[in-house]
Amino acid sequence: MNYERILEKRAKLIEIRKSKPENLFDNFDKAFEIDYTHNSTAIEGNTLSLIETKVLIENQISVGNKSLCEIYEVVNHIIRKIVLSILIFLRNMRSMRI
Repeated sequence: MNYERILEKRAKLIEIRKSKPENLFDNFDKAFEIDYTHNSTAIEGNTLSLIETKVLIENQISVGNKSLCEIYEVVNHIIRKIVLSILIFLRNMRSMRI
């Protein structure tokens, strides 16, 4: 897929999002983030359940009988996503300078 095609799809997605209620995609994004984090850390051997991962992400409450290593794997997964989002934002801001 070439870059122009990706930009076209991005523009189309932005238009679709504008025509929908703001919080519609927020719920999807949150659910996706929890599922993605759970599945990614489970592949690496993390034993937190989906519900435990959800509680940890949304409420910042750790669960009993789990190692700190497993808890930090989930937390670090979220932090990594935040840092990547910031880096992408900064790169886009830099490319917009004239």
